[in-house]
Amino acid sequence: ELSDARQLQLDWWTMFREALVASNLVGSTQSPRAQYWYNVALGRAGIVLSNTANTYDGRIGVRVYLRTTRGGDSAFEQLSADREAIEREIGQPLQWNPNPENIDRIIAIYHDVDLSDRELWTGHISWMLTMTERFHKAFGPRVKNLDLTRPVETDDSEFDDGR
Repeated sequence: ELSDARQLQLDWWTMFREALVASNLVGSTQSPRAQYWYNVALGRAGIVLSNTANTYDGRIGVRVYLRTTRGGDSAFEQLSADREAIEREIGQPLQWNPNPENIDRIIAIYHDVDLSDRELWTGHISWMLTMTERFHKAFGPRVKNLDLTRPVETDDSEFDDGR
């Protein structure tokens, strides 16, 4: 049996998936699960568009999630070189987190919401779908063209870790 938070996440991702399928934005979707993330493929192993619904912090988000075990350091460096153009395409500044102590790198945008108020979900789903579409268009082609054999030379001090 699911906790209230897990049931809320399952219901949220079910509604999001229905909207994602109706949008024809992506060719295939995963089944909704009772967890805080819902991934959308970006065309490379180890790099996904990870939508989040954080019931504890009261926020939803869309992020590019890069695993360092799959070339995430190099991918982060190459994508950050195109930061201005990407943020122009998204229409807002993003949080660029090199996350040096962990095995992932994250490029994200977040939106504060009260997920317990289900009457507001349609608007929140609309925001997430819009951001998912913008991220998919901005990052999809770039991710497919990454050279993950390239050595890393990034100075992490220039990035905003979102804290």
